[in-house]
Amino acid sequence: MAVCRLRPRRQASGPDVQLIQTAKLNAVDPQVWLADVLARINEQAIHRLDELLPWNWAAERERRKVAA
Repeated sequence: MAVCRLRPRRQASGPDVQLIQTAKLNAVDPQVWLADVLARINEQAIHRLDELLPWNWAAERERRKVAA
């Protein structure tokens, strides 16, 4: 008789989930943030990639709103 072992379901815990959770923790809409980052990342200078992190991205967005 063959024994069939059931594996427990893995919870989502990859880098994509971590990015979404980080955005949420910083009060940033993950969909808006990721769309903007993916659109801009190719043109972003490597020494300025930290500007695309959720907490810096949100601060820059607020500055743009105030300036407008």
